Amino acid sequence: MAKHARAIKKGGGFREVKRWNVQDDLPPEQRAVNVAKVRDWIKVAQDQGMSVIVVTNALTQSGIMGRLKNDVSGTGVKFNDTGLMQNSRFSDWIRAAVKENLS
Repeated sequence: MAKHARAIKKGGGFREVKRWNVQDDLPPEQRAVNVAKVRDWIKVAQDQGMSVIVVTNALTQSGIMGRLKNDVSGTGVKFNDTGLMQNSRFSDWIRAAVKENLS
């Protein structure tokens, strides 16, 4: 994820790009520590005058997407609740991966 974060920051012109795994399958008290870290990053960024956009790497708009959106609710962030599979370029990515591995 670090490599992708660097590319997104460089190519997107963003002041800051953070990445983190909330680890949805952890016991609730441990998962809450990860959520608190994300919420803290959001507060720090907003205190510095930044607008915050949260983008997940969830494949679909399934249950995890709702939990992640709930994790940052009330913070004022813009939350992209579209799963990767809904992206019009998802099929292109799959085709490229298959082609690469067949050669």
